Amino acid sequence: MLFALLEWVSVLYNLPVNIVILLASANVIYGIYALTLAFLVTKPVYTITVLAIANAVCICIFIALYYVQTASLIGVVFIILEAVFVCLCVFWHITNSNLGLY
Repeated sequence: MLFALLEWVSVLYNLPVNIVILLASANVIYGIYALTLAFLVTKPVYTITVLAIANAVCICIFIALYYVQTASLIGVVFIILEAVFVCLCVFWHITNSNLGLY
């Protein structure tokens, strides 16, 4: 969806178009990786940890901190909430032992 609305989202978030493309690409990669994990019978904890680190820390938090002075409030809030959501999902996966984690 972000790819289709690049210019509009760029103006709304007050972020450069290339950063919106980076966010959209990260979401696509995250989705593919998460779908791959969903089809695994056993899910090693490190695979979910990689998912959280890649999305939450390396992308969302870095972008939010880097653009906090220039991005719009809605842009920073969106990026931070995305990172928090991913971390909560990972925490839920790790704490539920019936998911086949080892």
